[in-house]
Amino acid sequence: GVQEFKNAIFLWINLGSKDNPVVNDFLDDARQVSWFGGSRMHDESPVIHKLLKMGQQHDDVKVGKDKPHSDIILWCRRYQTDTKKFTPYLCFGRLTYHSHVPQSHPLKFIWKLI
Repeated sequence: GVQEFKNAIFLWINLGSKDNPVVNDFLDDARQVSWFGGSRMHDESPVIHKLLKMGQQHDDVKVGKDKPHSDIILWCRRYQTDTKKFTPYLCFGRLTYHSHVPQSHPLKFIWKLI
Protein backbone atom coordinates (compact mmCIF):
# COMPACT_ATOMS: atom_id res chain seq x y z
CA GLY A 1 0.00 0.00 0.00
CA VAL A 2 0.85 3.68 -0.12
CA GLN A 3 0.21 6.47 2.36
CA GLU A 4 0.96 10.03 1.30
CA PHE A 5 1.89 12.69 3.81
CA LYS A 6 2.79 16.33 3.29
CA ASN A 7 6.53 15.63 3.49
CA ALA A 8 6.84 11.86 2.89
CA ILE A 9 5.33 8.75 1.36
CA PHE A 10 5.13 5.46 3.26
CA LEU A 11 5.21 2.21 1.29
CA TRP A 12 3.59 -0.74 3.08
CA ILE A 13 4.72 -4.21 2.01
CA ASN A 14 3.47 -7.64 2.97
CA LEU A 15 6.11 -10.35 2.71
CA GLY A 16 5.17 -13.99 2.25
CA SER A 17 1.48 -13.26 1.82
CA LYS A 18 -0.71 -16.27 1.44
CA ASP A 19 -2.45 -16.58 -1.95
CA ASN A 20 -1.01 -13.29 -3.23
CA PRO A 21 -0.46 -13.21 -7.02
CA VAL A 22 2.51 -10.82 -6.64
CA VAL A 23 5.59 -11.44 -4.52
CA ASN A 24 7.24 -8.59 -2.66
CA ASP A 25 10.72 -9.56 -1.61
CA PHE A 26 14.18 -8.30 -0.77
CA LEU A 27 16.77 -8.56 -3.56
CA ASP A 28 20.52 -8.06 -4.00
CA ASP A 29 21.43 -9.18 -0.46
CA ALA A 30 18.59 -7.05 0.97
CA ARG A 31 19.87 -3.84 -0.63
CA GLN A 32 16.77 -3.65 -2.82
CA VAL A 33 13.10 -4.48 -2.44
CA SER A 34 10.29 -5.11 -4.93
CA TRP A 35 6.97 -3.33 -4.51
CA PHE A 36 3.80 -3.61 -6.56
CA GLY A 37 1.35 -0.74 -6.91
CA GLY A 38 -2.28 -1.29 -6.03
CA SER A 39 -4.83 -2.64 -8.49
CA ARG A 40 -6.10 0.88 -9.34
CA MET A 41 -2.65 2.40 -9.86
CA HIS A 42 -1.27 3.02 -13.33
CA ASP A 43 1.51 5.04 -14.96
CA GLU A 44 -0.53 8.25 -14.84
CA SER A 45 -1.70 7.95 -11.21
CA PRO A 46 -0.72 11.05 -9.22
CA VAL A 47 0.88 8.97 -6.46
CA ILE A 48 3.03 7.12 -9.03
CA HIS A 49 4.25 10.46 -10.44
CA LYS A 50 5.04 11.61 -6.91
CA LEU A 51 6.91 8.38 -6.09
CA LEU A 52 8.98 8.65 -9.26
CA LYS A 53 9.81 12.30 -8.60
CA MET A 54 10.70 11.76 -4.95
CA GLY A 55 12.61 8.55 -5.59
CA GLN A 56 14.70 9.99 -8.40
CA GLN A 57 15.52 13.35 -6.82
CA HIS A 58 17.70 11.77 -4.12
CA ASP A 59 20.83 12.40 -6.19
CA ASP A 60 20.26 16.13 -5.85
CA VAL A 61 19.70 16.14 -2.09
CA LYS A 62 22.50 14.96 0.20
CA VAL A 63 22.62 14.86 3.98
CA GLY A 64 25.35 14.05 6.46
CA LYS A 65 28.45 12.63 4.80
CA ASP A 66 27.01 12.93 1.28
CA LYS A 67 24.44 10.22 1.94
CA PRO A 68 21.41 10.32 -0.34
CA HIS A 69 18.21 11.62 1.20
CA SER A 70 14.74 10.37 0.38
CA ASP A 71 11.24 10.92 1.72
CA ILE A 72 9.99 7.46 0.72
CA ILE A 73 9.89 5.22 3.78
CA LEU A 74 9.48 1.44 3.77
CA TRP A 75 7.32 -0.48 6.24
CA CYS A 76 7.17 -4.29 6.05
CA ARG A 77 5.35 -7.09 7.78
CA ARG A 78 5.76 -10.83 7.29
CA TYR A 79 3.07 -13.48 7.06
CA GLN A 80 3.66 -16.29 9.55
CA THR A 81 2.38 -19.59 8.22
CA ASP A 82 2.34 -21.24 11.66
CA THR A 83 -0.02 -18.66 13.20
CA LYS A 84 -1.67 -17.62 9.91
CA LYS A 85 -1.22 -13.99 10.95
CA PHE A 86 0.98 -11.07 10.00
CA THR A 87 3.70 -9.73 12.27
CA PRO A 88 3.52 -6.04 13.18
CA TYR A 89 4.94 -3.62 10.63
CA LEU A 90 8.61 -2.69 11.02
CA CYS A 91 10.23 0.40 9.56
CA PHE A 92 13.13 -0.47 7.25
CA GLY A 93 14.07 3.11 6.49
CA ARG A 94 14.31 5.24 3.39
CA LEU A 95 14.17 4.19 -0.25
CA THR A 96 15.41 5.58 -3.53
CA TYR A 97 14.29 4.64 -7.02
CA HIS A 98 16.07 1.85 -8.87
CA SER A 99 13.66 0.84 -11.66
CA HIS A 100 10.11 0.00 -12.59
CA VAL A 101 8.19 -1.75 -15.35
CA PRO A 102 6.01 0.89 -17.09
CA GLN A 103 2.55 -0.18 -18.19
CA SER A 104 2.69 -3.36 -16.10
CA HIS A 105 -0.34 -4.28 -14.04
CA PRO A 106 0.16 -4.12 -11.20
CA LEU A 107 3.03 -1.67 -11.61
CA LYS A 108 6.28 -3.27 -10.45
CA PHE A 109 9.00 -1.18 -8.81
CA ILE A 110 12.44 -2.00 -7.50
CA TRP A 111 13.59 0.34 -4.72
CA LYS A 112 17.05 0.70 -3.15
CA LEU A 113 17.36 0.83 0.62
CA ILE A 114 19.62 3.67 1.78
